[in-house]
Amino acid sequence: MPNRVIVVNGMARSGKNTFAKELNKLCRNDGVRLIEWSTITAEKAALFTCLNRRYNASSEADRAFLSDLKSLLNKYYNFTLVNFEQLLSSKENVTFLVYSREPEEIDNFKKLCYNKGIEFVTALIQNDRVKRIESNPSDKNCENYCYDYIVENNSSLEEFRKNIKEFYNKTLAKE
Repeated sequence: MPNRVIVVNGMARSGKNTFAKELNKLCRNDGVRLIEWSTITAEKAALFTCLNRRYNASSEADRAFLSDLKSLLNKYYNFTLVNFEQLLSSKENVTFLVYSREPEEIDNFKKLCYNKGIEFVTALIQNDRVKRIESNPSDKNCENYCYDYIVENNSSLEEFRKNIKEFYNKTLAKE
């Protein structure tokens, strides 16, 4: 079983990828194995296959389509949670960095981890400089959760790196 699961969320272009990149550097330096997993990877593949084109994260239509597709797959097949549970069972001594948008889904991950005795932490990347996307429920509601940590990304990259390091020290750094 993994040591812990960190769910990261934030508005589009808030800095989630930079957060992951910097967190991964800190983990590697400390010997912590970090695996990134997105709850929409399979849905992106379905979108690409069905429409025979690439997913465009900047397109509100693509974002809305993906949100609706994910909602249907979860409603009828519990798709994301089943895939995540399989992934948890296949890895040992790792930390998962999970990109998840919907508050209900985050709660489902939290319950699953609690039941398996896996440490669980949530983080919101807060960036007041990005435009809010409200064309779909996944983007519209991503900040409507009580996150364990808020990682500010409202000024320089150096300041953001300091905030990421602080998060790392509180959650992952070896004692």
